[in-house]
Amino acid sequence: MTPPISRREFMRDAAVTTAAWQIAAPSMASECVAPPPSSAAAQSRRCDVLVIGAGASGLAAAGSLAAGNKSVIVLEARDRIGGRVWTNRAWPDLPVDLGASWIHGHQGNPLTDLAARFEVRTAATDFASVAAFNERGQRFQPQDLVRLLGDFDSLEQGLGKLKREFRDSHKAATSLDEAIRRWQAASTLPDDERQLARQVARVQYELDSAANLDELAFPGFDDGQTFGGQQRVFPNGYVGIIEGLAKGLDIRLKTSTSAIDYSGPTVKVATDSGPFDAERVIVTVPLGVLKSGAIRFVPELPEAKLAAIARLGMGLLNKVALRFRESFWPDQFILAFIGEQPDQWPSVFNLQRVYKQPLLVGFKSGRAARADERRADRDLVAQLLGQLRQALGDRVVEPVAWHVTRWASDPLAGGSYSFLRVGSSLDDRDALAAPLAERVFFAGEATHRDHASTVHGAYLSGLREARRVQSL
Repeated sequence: MTPPISRREFMRDAAVTTAAWQIAAPSMASECVAPPPSSAAAQSRRCDVLVIGAGASGLAAAGSLAAGNKSVIVLEARDRIGGRVWTNRAWPDLPVDLGASWIHGHQGNPLTDLAARFEVRTAATDFASVAAFNERGQRFQPQDLVRLLGDFDSLEQGLGKLKREFRDSHKAATSLDEAIRRWQAASTLPDDERQLARQVARVQYELDSAANLDELAFPGFDDGQTFGGQQRVFPNGYVGIIEGLAKGLDIRLKTSTSAIDYSGPTVKVATDSGPFDAERVIVTVPLGVLKSGAIRFVPELPEAKLAAIARLGMGLLNKVALRFRESFWPDQFILAFIGEQPDQWPSVFNLQRVYKQPLLVGFKSGRAARADERRADRDLVAQLLGQLRQALGDRVVEPVAWHVTRWASDPLAGGSYSFLRVGSSLDDRDALAAPLAERVFFAGEATHRDHASTVHGAYLSGLREARRVQSL
């Protein structure tokens, strides 16, 4: 049996040939628009269940409840459906996923079944196809990369021992950064190899978690479960899954929720389009929105839920997609840049293999990505081109067009996806998911104990809450 492969394991795959990497993040534009409800349905402001948010979790919950003969209205603040799944169609011949991009592990993954049901095409990606460069732009030779990845394996083994030590002795959580420094202090590898292993860990863990090493909880930073099999993308866009889930649902776009009052016999929801009433409400907004306090709850949320919201982290993973007239880069699927320069784009994906057109997409996470959100698009494009020129020389040409994401600046997201921050644990995800008085329920990737930070986790959480409502 093939062992499960997660986003975290691309470097291990790459040891066979070269080095590798992960998923995505991002923001605002109207692409996937829900079909309008019937005129009769559009007049209604009362239903059995109100779902707040038309992302993967909200649509999963609404569809399941509607199939169970509940009357359901979905309220969505954006002018499109999908949330952090966003297929940008500004280039008609080249749809680009600027939010979530991958099915992470296609075996047993519910998204695989949805893609087949909705006839949405997917394509496997090869995380072992990598051209790797150091921070000076020099390419690692295959034998050097094998040694480097062997050193990274040594680091991972050391972290595994530290995890057992922490859990067996019930030590308080520390950061992944501190755990790696402990490994460096104890390792017998040469100093330069220990430093390179740390740099690989930075690329690996920071991009996967959308946060910095010193923010990530140790030992819990990678707790959870994974599906096995391939990492698959959508040549025609992730939006096909979203459109399939939305079919037949009553979705009210451009309807922003400001308050949820569950103090009376029914739940009253205040929006900028007027009030709504329901027997029950399922809240599926991102953790970043809950952190912002944009939705007021009456009564106030319980202390345990407020504490979980505060402790959990909302990560950031931004993209710059560059479109060219012709390709000039190596044929490998991933260009990996191993270093610790804060402005560096650690991974650049060669998506020409997927889209059959010259397209590179750079990824950056954590504090560096947040700092970038204050910079102009042209500056970010120039920075990424400069990094490519350092590695590939004069053959690098100017792009003909680009997309830039800023998920942290999007008030309807507040970031890309959740992570376990120092001081938090999987119990906080359970506390976030706990219902209020059997009338207000919570779904979304941040609420899923086993599959957080993924679209399939969001989808599964929506089904979970729909079952919970149906059981009452």
